[in-house]
Amino acid sequence: MKKVKSLLCSLFILIIAVLPAFNAFAAGEKYYPYVIDNYDVKIDVDEDNILHITETIDVNFNEARHGIYRTIPRRFAVEREDGSSSNAKIKVKHFQCSDDYDLSSTGDEYTIQIGDANRTITGSHTYVLSYDYIIGKDLLEGADEFYYNIIGTEWDTAIQNVTFEINMPKAFDSSKLGFSAGYKGEVGTEAVDYSVDGNRITGKMTMPLGSRMGLTARLELPEGYFQINKTKENMSVAGLLTLPCILLIAVLIIWRIFGKDKKVIDVVEFYPPEGMNCVDVAYWYKGAVTGEDVVPLLIELANEGYLTINERDGSYIIKRVKSYDGDDQSKKTFMNGLFMHGDTTYKSRLEKDFYIYIDMIKESYNTSRNRRKVFVNHSLTMRIICWVFIIGFMFVNYMIFEDSYQTASCIYALIGGYVIYLCAFIISFFVRKRTDDGHRMLQMINGFKIFLETAEKEKLEALVEDDPQYFYNILPYTYVLGVSKKWVEKFEPIAMEPPVWCGTDYHSLGYIYFINSTFRDCSRSMQVRPVETGGSSGGHSLGGSSGVSGGGFSGGGMSGGGFGGGGGGSW
Repeated sequence: MKKVKSLLCSLFILIIAVLPAFNAFAAGEKYYPYVIDNYDVKIDVDEDNILHITETIDVNFNEARHGIYRTIPRRFAVEREDGSSSNAKIKVKHFQCSDDYDLSSTGDEYTIQIGDANRTITGSHTYVLSYDYIIGKDLLEGADEFYYNIIGTEWDTAIQNVTFEINMPKAFDSSKLGFSAGYKGEVGTEAVDYSVDGNRITGKMTMPLGSRMGLTARLELPEGYFQINKTKENMSVAGLLTLPCILLIAVLIIWRIFGKDKKVIDVVEFYPPEGMNCVDVAYWYKGAVTGEDVVPLLIELANEGYLTINERDGSYIIKRVKSYDGDDQSKKTFMNGLFMHGDTTYKSRLEKDFYIYIDMIKESYNTSRNRRKVFVNHSLTMRIICWVFIIGFMFVNYMIFEDSYQTASCIYALIGGYVIYLCAFIISFFVRKRTDDGHRMLQMINGFKIFLETAEKEKLEALVEDDPQYFYNILPYTYVLGVSKKWVEKFEPIAMEPPVWCGTDYHSLGYIYFINSTFRDCSRSMQVRPVETGGSSGGHSLGGSSGVSGGGFSGGGMSGGGFGGGGGGSW
């Protein structure tokens, strides 16, 4: 009798101790906008480590809500009890839901918003979600693992009951199966009742889960338990390489038909095409104008007597001799920019806003109308078509890779394919066949460039004798044709008069190097743009609660440490 009384007394004390916790939990439920009454998870695991998941969620809405949302992580760290971790990237495919939903994704997670924005509901409601969770290659060294967050640690409400079913593809050692429940990072639990029947694992939680609490299963498996489907992998590799090769061949054919120019016959020219300034030459030669092509107008205008360039305290000063009175709009714009603050310009002034005038001149050349003068219009159209197909095929390649197992072979195939796309992209730039005028001008300019690169001393001396300013008159064109260094070197042994626009007292060779260095300095100053500053954003680290709850075998896992999980809320 004493034993019975003692037992009853102990039971009473236990009830008194536990009752407040249950009362608090029950009271807390009333203050949640919604509570999950039942959460059932069924997982069918394939041999290639793809999980077919069905979630049945019974929700009781205490307040009017449109529905629930579910978040599923796609980039995260898999964390184990022994301190090891693996960076994971997964894919979710074939998502279905019993109700209306919107699926969106960010870099880190998928978000499924379930419900009708035009309708609110209260009381009980059941949601059924199904999707394929593609893990692919196992991340654990020396073994394989099934490590899945059956219930994620990011739900913002209580979950009354949790049941689960896991169907493995083949036999396993059940002694290496364990569960962890609680807040993120907690290890082990005694609140899971489960059984193993062949390859089937079923179980349930024996206590509710509070907000931000989860349930994780971990099963250590022998190395090679999960096998990549080699046929699918090989098909992915073949697709990642075949498509770029097909496109490359297509671009080569298009270039051969629509982009290949007539052969250029080299005829040496001693002077640039008549009536062309240095920017004109740059455009007809390259088909486009850059800021570096505009700056040589400075020397061209100096040669024509509109300005002087003088040394000053290790820098330079530019002075206007007379206003520009010619018909060349580019030179007029250039002069207006140089002397917008008066008849004298310094380096500091150029660095403020002269780039605006550089851009104005560039834009006046780089127009579709001008391009049609240089290149056949349909060839430019075909080049654009090439770019569209290249971008489209690159996107297809990326989708193939996203749908692959992303093994080393697939990664190498993706990189190789993109290298081929790069080659195709480079070739596509040559799909721009010149017009008859464009070909004629290219031939003249190319002949002039050949002379600048190969002219012999005797011929240059003869030209200087006929025109003492020949070197300086030609100099702007050498900059836009990229042969200024060779041009300067050829005149080092030739005696020349100083330029009429340079007030610095140097010998002839000194003049050459002063002009060259000054031009480089001017080029930098004229293209300076305002520096835009922006703020930096801080990073985020993966965090969570720590501690140990209960006992039981965890299998090296921890709550919220595996694949899957996430959480959700109401809206």
